[in-house]
Amino acid sequence: MKIGLRLHIVFFLFAINHLLLAQEQVFITVSDSILIFDSPSKALSSLHNELEQHSIETIDLKRKYLQAFKTYQNTFDDQDFKLLHRALSQLIESESISIDSKLSYLHYFISNLSRTALRTEDRIEYCNWALEKTNQQTSLDTFFKFNFLLHRGRSYCNNAQYEEALKDLEMAEALSKDYRYFDENINLRIYYFLGVVHKGLHPGQVGKGYEYFQKAEEELNHLVHPDTSIIAQLYGMLSDIAWQVRDLDRGMKYVQKYKHLNEAFEKRNSIDPEQVMQTRYHLLYKEVQFLREDQYEDAIEIVKEAELYYEEFSENDEIKLRMASIYNLTGEKFIRTLPARSIPYYQKAISVLNNPSSSYHLQYLFNLGKASVYSGQEEEALLYINELIEKGSEVDDNRLPFFLFLKSLAYIRLNDFDSALSITKEVIKDLDPKNEIDLVLHKGLSDFQPSSAPIVNINLLSRMAMEFYNGFKNNESALSIANALYQLGIHEYSRSIKAAKVTPYTKTMYEQLVGGILSTKAQLKEGDLKIEDLIAFSENTNHKYLWTNHKLNHSQETFFDKKLVARESSLREELLELKQKILSDSSQLVHSDIFEIEMEIEKIERQKRNSNSSYYLFEEAEFSMDDLTSRLKHQDQIFKYENILDSTYLFIISKDYRKVISLAAKDSLELQVAGFLQLLNDPHSDLPDLKSQSTDLCNLLFPEWPVTKKLLIKADGILQFLPFEVLMKNGDYLLAHYDISYLSALAFYETMSNSKEVANALFVAPSYSKSVSNEQEALRQKAYDLSGAKNEVDRIGKLIKGRVLKGKEASKSSFMEVADNFDLLHFSMHSNLNDYDPELINLVFHGADEDNRLYLNELYGMRLQAKMAVLSACNTGVGKVELGEGLVSLDRAFAFAGVPSVVATLWPAPDQSTSDIMFHFYQKLKEGNSKSAALSASKFHHLQMQAGTAFEHPFYWAGVVLYGDTSSLIFGEKQNLSLTSVFIFGSLLLLGLLFLFRNKILS
Repeated sequence: MKIGLRLHIVFFLFAINHLLLAQEQVFITVSDSILIFDSPSKALSSLHNELEQHSIETIDLKRKYLQAFKTYQNTFDDQDFKLLHRALSQLIESESISIDSKLSYLHYFISNLSRTALRTEDRIEYCNWALEKTNQQTSLDTFFKFNFLLHRGRSYCNNAQYEEALKDLEMAEALSKDYRYFDENINLRIYYFLGVVHKGLHPGQVGKGYEYFQKAEEELNHLVHPDTSIIAQLYGMLSDIAWQVRDLDRGMKYVQKYKHLNEAFEKRNSIDPEQVMQTRYHLLYKEVQFLREDQYEDAIEIVKEAELYYEEFSENDEIKLRMASIYNLTGEKFIRTLPARSIPYYQKAISVLNNPSSSYHLQYLFNLGKASVYSGQEEEALLYINELIEKGSEVDDNRLPFFLFLKSLAYIRLNDFDSALSITKEVIKDLDPKNEIDLVLHKGLSDFQPSSAPIVNINLLSRMAMEFYNGFKNNESALSIANALYQLGIHEYSRSIKAAKVTPYTKTMYEQLVGGILSTKAQLKEGDLKIEDLIAFSENTNHKYLWTNHKLNHSQETFFDKKLVARESSLREELLELKQKILSDSSQLVHSDIFEIEMEIEKIERQKRNSNSSYYLFEEAEFSMDDLTSRLKHQDQIFKYENILDSTYLFIISKDYRKVISLAAKDSLELQVAGFLQLLNDPHSDLPDLKSQSTDLCNLLFPEWPVTKKLLIKADGILQFLPFEVLMKNGDYLLAHYDISYLSALAFYETMSNSKEVANALFVAPSYSKSVSNEQEALRQKAYDLSGAKNEVDRIGKLIKGRVLKGKEASKSSFMEVADNFDLLHFSMHSNLNDYDPELINLVFHGADEDNRLYLNELYGMRLQAKMAVLSACNTGVGKVELGEGLVSLDRAFAFAGVPSVVATLWPAPDQSTSDIMFHFYQKLKEGNSKSAALSASKFHHLQMQAGTAFEHPFYWAGVVLYGDTSSLIFGEKQNLSLTSVFIFGSLLLLGLLFLFRNKILS
């Protein structure tokens, strides 16, 4: 009771404090007692005269000034701005006003002055002053600090200073919980601007920015009086992102939701009719935008609706622009399939806008020229395009390269090679005026460095190359030019796109460039861009995120603050619990909590990056073919399979040999592999049928046979699920001829060759509560005890000295305590896949269900010193294929944790046969064989021993595969002195000392 009373008193005092702070602002709402000026010039001139004689704290003057700027701020000129800043400066410098009052007034000014009246730079400067004062005056309420952080963060957003904005907004978010009862829109605003920040930090990517906008939208459901200005911007952003990924259905839902909210707002409020129509035209524009190309009849209906009101509001510039935009978007619904029908709409857009100097006019003119080209009216199109180029040159429009490209396209369609080439040269010169690029002779290509937006340039270069390639198919010079343009695109991509993670957008650009290079290169006698460059480009684009994280975690240096690392580990545990919870509770609250934790983990990652430059040495590292070649052994050969556009390619890499081969259409190959995998995963499938399909697939995947004994496979797509050793050549499995292993990235080749010694090993085989009757048929994916697994660690533990955690000792907690102390980790146990979220894939230890599983998400946060991990469980090499990361699976998680070599399984592991294969694997390893040779020999031994039985089926032996480093291991022992050993050693030492002492006395 006393506690409750105290809380009420505290709250009352807090409220009184804020009322006292705001007492001098009360006059703001008493507008009818304030002098109204006839014009801004009179108002500010009067104020100027009074400012010469008085100080700003005169209450009357404050009233006049506030009324003046509220009434006339949208018409301020340069002189007015000077007066405004002078008045604010006097406010800040006045000694007779308290800091609280100054902050209170300054907050009011910043909150109410429009962007026109107060520039972003000045707003930031005032916020800097205010925040400096709030930091100096510890007695000040954090109310001011919160608001000025929010204002400055928003201002940084407007200025595209996204890193600075992020810091302010995150601090404001941390303080916001104390002020949400003052303003119900606080969360809405913070989430919205954090969305803007993340969208700005990662342009072209749909990630955290989108999630923050979704959280802002979720806030709307709880607000009684939402900030309508934020709603308009929010749904604009959400629809923009939907448009960016061309999710038309979702985008239309956003538009319809905004339309519904706007209608409700119009009913509740008395609004100026012109403002109402502005919003309606904006919504009509958005509706047309998200119609599919085949919905042109719906677009026509929207045009008719827009035309109904247009004459009445045609003098409104905003409505005029929207009307023109609606015509323009309607034209786009026809341009691909019925380009001639789009022409009248583009002409109407130009006519309605009626402003040749407008940027939109140039865009509509560009579309009109494009429609004319597509409809076969090239000569007429050239008239529009020439006007377009002339006007674009006059204003130095940054879209000029696209305007020139359209002219080149018109000449390509007219089959005028020389004119098309001439204009294309102009495009390149406009993109990079500093360098001399010769597309025909392929000179200066590597020097290409345009200054404009890289993603735009890459798309433009790719499109120009494609048009040349398709437009002059039998012209070798055109092929060479197309090849050069693709090369320029690759140089620009490599130079500019530095994001470690691949997005669908960047992946598409990558495939268009590489696919174009390979298509043109195949038809040319020679090409500048070497296969080595293409391979390096592929690895740096698609797999950098994986191998840089592995390299970082495998390093023996400690880069990061231990508190940060511990916090990250704790957050990952929380995240794991929530992801498990979501399987039974899919409420929005759980999703929201997951998002918050993911954002905090991302924040820690930023802190880690910013706190230590050594991290960047790893993050910015580039994969080098020269480095790979220097390490590549003469007896090793790499077959890298990659899906590019609609085809699958094979890159063959040896010490002194490179070749690229187009194999087949990707879809047909995937269909063939999927059928074969079904046979492999069924121990009762027809073996002759399996062998027949295996031979066909082998002939397709190996147009050239490997010339070395050791073969390393870098697979892509569905091929990542295929054990290549089960393919058949001349009636034999490839297993009989090659030692085959797998690489998640080429950078993983021989990553640990300088560190081979295994001084200590850990073997783990838990016990479970159930048993199975037929042990030969037992699989390591069900909740029963595994006699084969226990037998496996017993036999291997006698062969390779180390610590054994078996039965009840094999708990997760026991493993976690010692995991980072061992050079080799071996797990013989159950594992679980998860279709909902691959990060919930886990290894199952002994113990209660809630605490006996080691998840992928936990492994990501570990830093292991093991040189090899053997995952003798089910499906440990299987998971979800992610862009740039390969399979999100247990083997990949161990690679993230720093383990360079992982043995895993591609389907449910048969208990007994897996146990036999593992034992013989270690036998061969101890004999000094490489890991790949040892695994091949152990599987071949199983095949020979089971010949003629049901267990010769590949299901029982082919699923165990090796990823990463294949080099051999040297097995030794760390001498752990027992108490007995210590006693014996001590006794001998004491006897020796006594003997020496006796001899000394005797002498």
